[in-house]
Amino acid sequence: MIRNSSAAWGWPSIVLHWLGAALIVVLLAHGWWMTHLAPRPDRLANYGLHAALGYDFLALLILRLLWRWISPVPALEGQAWERYAARAAHIALYVLMLACALTG
Repeated sequence: MIRNSSAAWGWPSIVLHWLGAALIVVLLAHGWWMTHLAPRPDRLANYGLHAALGYDFLALLILRLLWRWISPVPALEGQAWERYAARAAHIALYVLMLACALTG
């Protein structure tokens, strides 16, 4: 199933989700490793690689938001406050991911 349905996510949504999650882990690990390197000549290349991965993540995030906009989202289950909390948490996570990608 390519498009999302009211009961399940389509494979593009799943792939975009896990690619983004993997890229976040890679960026966090690389950023920590990069800042703990002893000063040496190739340190600047690591900053360039980190920035390039960040731009890739930003492009993936924009693609993911566009896909979410044009494809229906499965219905949330639970009580009204749980659905509200889930929507608020999703919005907050998207805002944080976008802020991190834009600010580096």
